[in-house]
Amino acid sequence: MKKYYPIFVSKSGEFTALKKLSQQVKDGISPIIEVISNNYDRVLNFATNEWNFIDNELYLDFSLCFPYDDNETKKLIEELISNQINVIPVLDKNSHLNYLTYIKTLFSHSKINKICFRLNNGEIPSSTIEHEIDLFLNKIGTNRKSLSLLVDFGIVGQHNYLTCAKECISIIESFKQNDLNSIIVSCGSFPQNLSSFTPPNRLYTIKRYEWLFWLELQKHTDIRKLISYSDFGTKYPTYTEASFPGTCSIKYSTELEFLIYRGELSKLHRLGNGQFIGFASQLILNQNYYGRNFSWGDDRIFTIASQLNSLNQTPGNLETWVQISQNHHITLIHNLL
Repeated sequence: MKKYYPIFVSKSGEFTALKKLSQQVKDGISPIIEVISNNYDRVLNFATNEWNFIDNELYLDFSLCFPYDDNETKKLIEELISNQINVIPVLDKNSHLNYLTYIKTLFSHSKINKICFRLNNGEIPSSTIEHEIDLFLNKIGTNRKSLSLLVDFGIVGQHNYLTCAKECISIIESFKQNDLNSIIVSCGSFPQNLSSFTPPNRLYTIKRYEWLFWLELQKHTDIRKLISYSDFGTKYPTYTEASFPGTCSIKYSTELEFLIYRGELSKLHRLGNGQFIGFASQLILNQNYYGRNFSWGDDRIFTIASQLNSLNQTPGNLETWVQISQNHHITLIHNLL
């Protein structure tokens, strides 16, 4: 079975979602962590305590770190390697020259044996990708067998998922030989915010276009043998710091849809965070609920739902429900693949 490559930001909610996975699911995924500035210790603590099992893989992408911190990056990677974490650095066409030089040094000293090149949609024409990849590998001092290519199409929807699938096929077919370590294709369709889902206090369903994109690629026998799946779970593909508080809403993945129980801001609703309990009690009665034994996240949903008529309610907060939704999502995709 091919691995699944979920893309997460280095925040505590996402790390808890990964921590609470069953070992079977952990063995079947390789997280791609987008590291945020001043978050290096959190990455180190998570990896050394929770991701140090046999045959682990942890992809690290520092493209969100502004400015690039040479010393902190080196310190983090060296400590992870010393703790037997199989670090796979993610680079792109805009990676800092110091970072490229450092990765080359790691290769020359056999501290790493694989790298990942992240190609964002439209950055390089498919006709020149093969050439650009070879130029990149020459800078690092390694070959294609050491390279995982991450082709990231970002946000997809009804208007572009078929076009993106065609472009993905064109990119993969541009390589004359299948001599890369792996080709990972990624996109996501979860909205940036829930402001368009009105009125609140009801259930909305939206299609998971990243999965429809994937199914389109599966129609091509030669292509599907070469690719591995990646997505962003129940979050928007492009990271931005939230400038306003989120609503008490539940996000839940099925194979073809996201279920969104749209709540209101905690401070504007008489139940506050207690809205989560009401929505959880609705979700466990929904035919799309996978059952409390499906994942840690599903068990938490059931437990919170059971507090509906309790005097001592612990509904959790926004971070709690990031943990729950992402843990369920990862488990679901792992099972589907």
